[in-house]
Amino acid sequence: MKKISNKGFGKVELMAMLALIAILLAVGSKIVLDNTGKNYGNFKTVANNLANAVSKYKDRYPKDSNIYYLYEVQAKGYIDELKNPLKTTQECDVYDSYVEVPEPNNKKVYLTCGDYIVEGVQGKTYMVYEVGEWQDEQESDTNDNGTIYNYKKGEKVMLPEYISKNTFIHEFYVRENTRISTPFAVNKEKDMKLLTKQVYRTKTLLKEIK
Repeated sequence: MKKISNKGFGKVELMAMLALIAILLAVGSKIVLDNTGKNYGNFKTVANNLANAVSKYKDRYPKDSNIYYLYEVQAKGYIDELKNPLKTTQECDVYDSYVEVPEPNNKKVYLTCGDYIVEGVQGKTYMVYEVGEWQDEQESDTNDNGTIYNYKKGEKVMLPEYISKNTFIHEFYVRENTRISTPFAVNKEKDMKLLTKQVYRTKTLLKEIK
């Protein structure tokens, strides 16, 4: 009968284990650096700046709607352009960045800044997401969906590309000198038809900021 060895790991096994541990530590360190090496807290500053500017703007320019867009506040000089704090070459979208004020002390902030989206309530919590490009086809990794818009006048498609809801509402006003609160109001206009397209993208939560 063979004797059972009690020598434990040999040199080869020990070196293989150490190499595996080193690889796991390197991968883990990269993940930590990717998520903590960026100062996501700066998004809170950007969101608060917009919320504070809206507080001043709405007192001076009250309106029926409780949604105040970045472009409105900028036009009156209450705030300068907002930029993505992680990629300063990317500006926050002036039509898809806005503050909803259902109650005086309740400001819901939505920022779209290039590859990043910020959603939350001032004084509470902001969620920072990284998003991919919109795609026509749904894939295994796409976990967010939306609708983009265009319209026809007669048989002519009026916009060079499909665009987001808020951008569409503004663009329609510029082109047709007609204010609408929803894209579907286009169908009530003479000889006009709304065109829609369902699109998909990835949306990854990066940070919860309190």
